[in-house]
Amino acid sequence: MNTVNIEKYKDFRYFLQDLYIARCQRNSAYSIRAYAKNLKMDHSYLNRILKGKKEVSDKLIVRLGKELGYGLAELTPFLTNKKQDGKLAVTLNKFKQVSVEAFASISQWYYDALLELTKIKSFVPSSAWVAKTLNIPQSEINIATQRMQNLKMLEITDSGEWIDQSEFSTIVTDDFTSTAQKRLQKELLKKASDALEIYPKSVRSQSSLMMAINRNKFKQANEIIKNFRREMSELLESSDDDKNDVYQLVVSFYPLTNLVQEDLRGQNDELH
Repeated sequence: MNTVNIEKYKDFRYFLQDLYIARCQRNSAYSIRAYAKNLKMDHSYLNRILKGKKEVSDKLIVRLGKELGYGLAELTPFLTNKKQDGKLAVTLNKFKQVSVEAFASISQWYYDALLELTKIKSFVPSSAWVAKTLNIPQSEINIATQRMQNLKMLEITDSGEWIDQSEFSTIVTDDFTSTAQKRLQKELLKKASDALEIYPKSVRSQSSLMMAINRNKFKQANEIIKNFRREMSELLESSDDDKNDVYQLVVSFYPLTNLVQEDLRGQNDELH
């Protein structure tokens, strides 16, 4: 069963990558070899495709799509030469496709973590080292580095140096990035929950504050939170420091009741 929606993709490689990641997340023992066996192809060839080192031909797209249970109608948008109004048409510019899908394709927590790792003193420019450090499969790191290089967010030089270029990247976003944002926040909250069990209090700070408020002050409070994040960034990301670890700050400020939903429903009723 495919748990990844093929219709949201314009790049078949991205679909194959995300489908593989989804299967790995359901089964930690799932491997490239198992994926290749499911697709009835050589695992080394599939690995090169997932890494972006091998192009996916129209013929292969149709064959792999068939193995995954998709028909020609669903696969046509991925084909380089597809029929449109009785004529052959070339797919949309690849850079445009990548930019539109960019945030959704890199919205898992370890993409930012990988870029931040490049800034610490003990960083080793190796996907194996990054995977071990972040405790995720190396195959997912290989996919992550390939996507970020495509988006000009990560540069891997001829000498093997990894350079964070994300501040120079411009990403076009669209409506589905809100879904990606929600997925990212869920992942970060799960990581925060896991940290309670994994790390001692000497290296983590997790606390909460519950209060009755006037909701009209929410915007003002949210601005204070934004300023707090900026101040923390200025303090902890100083260029003068020798960085030796990557931390994640998660701040959540949200209602605990259903009163806000009732008020919103009341406002909508007034508008109608």
